[in-house]
Amino acid sequence: MRDTILPVFLVVATLCTVWGTADADIADPASKPNIVLIMADDVSWEAFSCYGAEDYKTPHIDALAARGVRFAHCYSTPICTPSRVQIMTGQYSFRNYTHFGYLNPNEKTIGHLMQSAGYQTAIAGKWQLNGLYNNLPDSDDSMRPLKAGFHESYLWQVTTGKQLKNGGGERFWSPPLERNGVMETVEDNAGKYGPDLLCDFLCDFMERNRSKPFFVYYPMVLVHNPFVKTPDTIGNEPRTQAANTAPKNKKLQKDNFVA
Repeated sequence: MRDTILPVFLVVATLCTVWGTADADIADPASKPNIVLIMADDVSWEAFSCYGAEDYKTPHIDALAARGVRFAHCYSTPICTPSRVQIMTGQYSFRNYTHFGYLNPNEKTIGHLMQSAGYQTAIAGKWQLNGLYNNLPDSDDSMRPLKAGFHESYLWQVTTGKQLKNGGGERFWSPPLERNGVMETVEDNAGKYGPDLLCDFLCDFMERNRSKPFFVYYPMVLVHNPFVKTPDTIGNEPRTQAANTAPKNKKLQKDNFVA
């Protein structure tokens, strides 16, 4: 499937084209490239070896950079949620910001534009855009991601926060997730690793839509803290919500870091 998907480092240029032509005549579906947009969470340029990082090795991203376009002068808000609103709306925070953790449901998103251009669309990963932090009207609307221009969704923190007593929880081990508006509880996903569930969902979506042009947006839950153990390092330890507590020792946190 690699040859039918644009490298992630070329996606931004492609998206600019789509945003500028979404209302124009739709081209032959056979001429439309499949697009996968991956947004790593709270990771900056200095974490990648293709930009000079020495603490971590990122060979797959380095390969994408070698085959694609490597940006040297790009700027974003230094915090996760506003950056996701920016990339979905194409607007800086001074134009779209009203509350933290909120995407105005009246905004036209990249998902809407892709749908109008004839793409099957999916989003998986981090949401946090219903206005939960401020208890805004309709913050309990589990269908908000689908209304934001996505045919399918699998997301963390749509209608619940991190409080276990309220049905929430962390997004790594035994995560509460919402699939197309339907809640999967901590118990439903007991022992499972959130990033694996999200990746499997997107891979399945791409496989089911391989004969159609598709747009996949993956706002990752990695590598934002807490820096907890992964399937490669957790061993025989319990894979419960308790495993989502990062060690206080900074060296141990670094050992758990995934980049």
